[in-house]
Formats: sequence, C-alpha cells, structure tokens
Amino acid sequence: MLNRQLSLTLKQTVEAGKAVLLIGARQVGKTTLLKQLTEGEKVLWLNCDQQAVRDSLSTTNLQELKLLIADNQTVVIDEAQRVDNIGLTLKVIVDNLPSVKLLV
Repeated sequence: MLNRQLSLTLKQTVEAGKAVLLIGARQVGKTTLLKQLTEGEKVLWLNCDQQAVRDSLSTTNLQELKLLIADNQTVVIDEAQRVDNIGLTLKVIVDNLPSVKLLV
C-alpha cells in the first residue's frame, strides 16, 4: 500500500466541527486514502452509491440527520456528489453537530 504525502496533511486538517472534502479524478485512491485515515476508529461510513444512503442524506432535517449520525464522532460520506443538495446537508451537519468530524 502506498504511503501518500496527502495523508499527513489530512490528518492534521481533520477536526471536529469541520468538513474536509477530498476531490480528484476517478480511480486515483480517494476512498482508499479515507479508509487509511480512519483505520482503527469508530466510523460511520456512508456510501452514496446506495440509493437508501442518498435518500437519507437528501434531507436537511436536523432531527433525521442526528438519528443517522447517532453517537458517531467520525463520518465518511463516499461518492457524495451523487446526493442532491449535499452542500446544504453538510452545512447543517457542521453547523449543528460540532463534535462530528466529517470526511467527504
């Protein structure tokens, strides 16, 4: 497995109350990098390739998002670009759940 230079930068950047968005071309290792970063942590991993996950994240209803995230401190949202209005959903999470580290 490759040790990526970006790993250290991301580890230093990720903190509660913030969203870190990782963007890049297809098949360059974004998901693999997120898995490496969160290895050994309790993580809620949401894969937006799945319709049910997309539906869950399409809401900006804070109560529904709280139920989805529950007591997870780290949340990974993979393939977030597939969710309509994901930016607003991320804003609601960051603004209202300050203990959550969000990796997208």
